[in-house]
Amino acid sequence: MYPENANSPVLCLDAGPALAPEPAPDVCLAPGIPEGAESALADLYGSFYASLPQLEIESGTHGVQSYAEYRNGKLTELWLYRIESAAVRVLNEAIPVHAATVERFARAVFTAHPDTGMLLFNAIYPQGDRLALPHLRMHGSDDCVLTLPASEEAYLAALGKATRKNMKRYLNRFKEAFPSFRYEVVEGAAVSADLLGAVVALNRERMAAKGKVSGIDAAEEARMLQLVHRCGFVGAGTIDGKVCAGAVVYRSGNNYFSFVRAHDPAYNDYRLGLIGAWHLVCTCIARGGRELHFMWGKEPHKALLGGEQRVLERMLVFRSRARMLRHADAALRHLSDAWARRTRQYMFERARRDDRLGHMLATTLAHARRIKRRLHP
Repeated sequence: MYPENANSPVLCLDAGPALAPEPAPDVCLAPGIPEGAESALADLYGSFYASLPQLEIESGTHGVQSYAEYRNGKLTELWLYRIESAAVRVLNEAIPVHAATVERFARAVFTAHPDTGMLLFNAIYPQGDRLALPHLRMHGSDDCVLTLPASEEAYLAALGKATRKNMKRYLNRFKEAFPSFRYEVVEGAAVSADLLGAVVALNRERMAAKGKVSGIDAAEEARMLQLVHRCGFVGAGTIDGKVCAGAVVYRSGNNYFSFVRAHDPAYNDYRLGLIGAWHLVCTCIARGGRELHFMWGKEPHKALLGGEQRVLERMLVFRSRARMLRHADAALRHLSDAWARRTRQYMFERARRDDRLGHMLATTLAHARRIKRRLHP
């Protein structure tokens, strides 16, 4: 994992007394990203937000350093991080995090970087064990996750009786009404800008029909194409050769992350949105997927298809109580962000229920988000 070159470890130390029943692992810090990190991260976490393609394409790798743990010579943790002023930002997101690992990491990075006093984990799954260091935990984000069975038949059997009956009825009715409908998957570099653009255009049209503004601008669309070429696919439904539904999906390990799902609103009466999501689920099952992440939002069809809500937390960990006071302004800022995020979610939920005030607020927030992206790409 660490070759004898510029990326060789600058600090290796025993983790000290075990914080868990098992023996403590060997710990290594190194500048840069170690060789083999892309496959290692995918195998360890299966999280798009802890993947090398996402990091390289969306934020870049400048200043990235790495932390690794080994047990009996086997890599068991690999965290990438940056030093931002006096804080250490962990770049791995949407991963489970144990208190014992956090404390070993804290000892290592606070020793290697004595000017730092705070660790920032943006969106993680704390595992419930007690963390001895001073820390704050708050709402970070939400994800709706479907655990995928071994086959389409097993998936259908796992759904509720009414859902099974309705899905069969929707699929049969749609097939009878539109016999030319096809659902195809285009993967990696074979995805054209026109195909991805057609799916994004449907997303914008669907959002406009709800009085909202899509958050996908031209720059974001270009990044999406790079990511699909690197680690994803586009699933597209067509009628008479024209794209009427689609999904943009990224893969990490055996897990799939659905970032855009859209359909032509003209087919709303035929439940095309649900039908497209059904085909996406079946596609991921056929590819041996373990989880399908529907991502944020609490749309009813996600629960109908078996998705379960998971809450990700933001966590701030401090070197000491004195450093906690020194970083009080940052702590208050993160708490304020968490409150604002929950407020935005509430507004978008009101918009989803066709509430006029909710529509107005959600549209205003969408415009503000696009302006922020342009000012701070």
